[in-house]
Amino acid sequence: LYRGIDALSDLEKGSFSVYSGLGKVHLPKKSVENGYFVTYISTSWDKKVSEHFMGDDGGMMIQFDAKFKEEFGVRCCDVSWISKFAYECEVLFARSLDYSYQGFKCEVIE
Repeated sequence: LYRGIDALSDLEKGSFSVYSGLGKVHLPKKSVENGYFVTYISTSWDKKVSEHFMGDDGGMMIQFDAKFKEEFGVRCCDVSWISKFAYECEVLFARSLDYSYQGFKCEVIE
């Protein structure tokens, strides 16, 4: 999976934010400035889709700004064209390899 995302990442075009809705999850901080992805991260460029994944019981949404996708080592690609759920407008981020992402900012939206 990583190699597929890596290859497609070079073909990504456009500058736009993406969102990830997390049900029953809360962070005490409103922004994160570095991080490490232990697994693949599913996001959407459609904020309403991410709100759906937060669920009715509360949770949080993380907004990754457009600049983050262009950082060194960040690998992501649009997978909506091969998804059974194309309407989810999914952009998939690869897990981190051996370093954390520094100097980016993602906003926590509750």
